[in-house]
Amino acid sequence: MPPAAKTPGIDAGTQAEVRVAQAWFWDGCYVRRGVDLQHRFGADVSLVTDLDVLCIAFDDSLVAHKYIGEVKTGTSKSTPRPLDRALWIRGLREVVGAEASEVTTALRVSNVVRDVCNRLGTTIQHLDDLQKREMRLRISEVADMGSQGETVALLRAEVASFVKSDAILERGYWFLVSEVWFLEPFDALKRTLGLIRQLSKAWPPETDRVANRVARWFFAEAISIATVNIALVARKAVTMDPKSFADTATAQLSSGDIPFHSMRALSDRVDEYVGKLLASVDAPADMLASAIGAFLPSPPSYAEPLLELIMRLAAEASITARLPRQLDLILFERLVHQRQLAPALYPRLNLTPSTERMMRLVAAFLRGQFSIPEPVDKALTSSLAPSPSKPPSSKTDPTSPDVPRSEEPAAQGPPSAATTTTSAPEPAKRESSSDTDQIGVLPRVEGVGSPPLRQNGSQTQTRRWQLVLENQTDSPVTDVTFHYEDANGQQVLEFDVLAGKHHSIDLLAPHESVEFPLLQVFGSPRSAICAVEWSDKEGQRHASRVTVQVP
Repeated sequence: MPPAAKTPGIDAGTQAEVRVAQAWFWDGCYVRRGVDLQHRFGADVSLVTDLDVLCIAFDDSLVAHKYIGEVKTGTSKSTPRPLDRALWIRGLREVVGAEASEVTTALRVSNVVRDVCNRLGTTIQHLDDLQKREMRLRISEVADMGSQGETVALLRAEVASFVKSDAILERGYWFLVSEVWFLEPFDALKRTLGLIRQLSKAWPPETDRVANRVARWFFAEAISIATVNIALVARKAVTMDPKSFADTATAQLSSGDIPFHSMRALSDRVDEYVGKLLASVDAPADMLASAIGAFLPSPPSYAEPLLELIMRLAAEASITARLPRQLDLILFERLVHQRQLAPALYPRLNLTPSTERMMRLVAAFLRGQFSIPEPVDKALTSSLAPSPSKPPSSKTDPTSPDVPRSEEPAAQGPPSAATTTTSAPEPAKRESSSDTDQIGVLPRVEGVGSPPLRQNGSQTQTRRWQLVLENQTDSPVTDVTFHYEDANGQQVLEFDVLAGKHHSIDLLAPHESVEFPLLQVFGSPRSAICAVEWSDKEGQRHASRVTVQVP
């Protein structure tokens, strides 16, 4: 694909960086362009300005592989040679912990130079090679989508200009484009969540178009970066037993500028000193007890729900490995570009119900802990299923109120208040019938067993729950299936995270019942409509819809 015509406001170098970033993204990497180094290291660097391209790729076990790229379009005699860049970028790889690197250049190189660069861990890519790569990846189908494209490059420049008049936003901007990429995952995640909390305190009106565009970029960028760090932390959960991970994560989240183990040692010494001091004045026992651990760092209030979210994502590592790229593109398309997803994105990003379920878990955590603005919440939770009335290519803003969001069921109240039994929709060749008096296969939620243990070993105050499907007819029924949905008929995937793993029931005898374990996680809605379908002895399909609740 020939290079696109020059876009006003974007120079040739930035345009080439955008092209390389898009190629890396569609080659399977989570990508950020223009990671600023001078802001991070200040006057200690003069020749190095930024990382042109930073890429993170996850394998199915959540092992992260990091790569960096340098893009140079100059051809003058003063332009650094590709071998010079390969030698330079090797040192930069050590700084950011990258495994390999790529130099994109407009200069021709010999095979000898390519071989030397390969031994240095750097691949040389000529702009002609980039063009062939773009054709292989069919970039023309997805150009300027998500966070990688000329539109977002221009928006970032607008954001950089806007924040100069707001010290808090300016601090947040430099954190997102520079500092966060040099932090350990726990620290990066904690500080990014702190920024999201700060951003959630206000949402500019739609009439203030510039401020609104800036706010949308900030939220999309911050949540995307938080998600990639959640995936990095989830890798630790994959390799550790639950209790060890919970202890380690809690300590990491409790740490500030001083490491947790140092603060613990300091706290122990303070406890010893204060204890002796209080004992010397015959202080009451309760005062002695309350003084212990007063200087021990405590984790943030969101620590427990965050660890629950991370453990949930770690349990499905192969799905979580795709989530950072998927959420990144979906959030930028919906929130920043304010448009529906193009049909070409669905197969190329492997968007599935699991993607929707994972995004809603992330949204539930952010909503519960930081009260993220409604447009942001809707961008994360709107159904991924293409709407028949609004195709994915529509420019309709998916964060507007008329776009259905199936995350929270509208129906409330006792089960009997919303129980209906009807014939299920069937193809034209099959007849349907209507049930009456609410007789059929009806669902209910029941408590079972003793309270479970949390993954850190402590006991919860909640019971375990199960969904019970009871055949209240006088005849056997076959091919019984169920799912959860809201009042609009949109599936509610996170009401029971195990629901998608259950198989259909081949045969259910009259007045018999079958139980399914029901698992909720932090942010799961307490109620949903359980839609059950089955076939009677004549082969006709029927359905019931009952609101079920977890007390």
